[in-house]
Amino acid sequence: MLSHSDNLPPKDHIEKLLNKVDISDIINILKATYSEHNVVENYIDKFNTNVMLVYNELKKTYKNDNMKQSVCNAMNYYLDFITKAIYVSNIRNDLKDDIINYFLENIWKMKGYCDSCECKRIKDTYITHINCLINQLQDRNYLARETRSITEENIIPLGTRMRVKIKMIEFLKKYLSKNRDEAFLSSIDNRRYNVEYSAYLSQFD
Repeated sequence: MLSHSDNLPPKDHIEKLLNKVDISDIINILKATYSEHNVVENYIDKFNTNVMLVYNELKKTYKNDNMKQSVCNAMNYYLDFITKAIYVSNIRNDLKDDIINYFLENIWKMKGYCDSCECKRIKDTYITHINCLINQLQDRNYLARETRSITEENIIPLGTRMRVKIKMIEFLKKYLSKNRDEAFLSSIDNRRYNVEYSAYLSQFD
């Protein structure tokens, strides 16, 4: 399991992999009603097709072992990202695991995402990334190095990027709170999610 932000996939790998994943579709998954499992299945099937194409392009582009592993990490991120969205959706609980296993995990096991896949499935990569980010944001030494001007009394003068990072602490804490996931994620709107999702990706510069 990843333990340090240096092991996270570069921002561009994640962005390329998720380039054709419409965030509004993710919102629709989260807001799907109890009986709308077909809607969720259709969205995931569409995501998979797009992600497979990009994943294979990235595999062909990067021959270096470290870069290949980075692309693999990004793929694990995608699988965890969609899995999380399914788990906090409103569809029937007894169907969630079936959808995840059929549309995500089984395709991975059968190497349906690419030819001669060498990438190992490592679950919880997405949550590990978020935990790394939270630890980073709560590290005052890190914040001081990044801003060069931070003090305990003076947060306002921070640059826009750092203010967004600090704001993300509470967002991510809510996200990681199991009891609040459904209510929190089901209530977010597309614009707000895009802003906070982009802020999260900015950590991989």
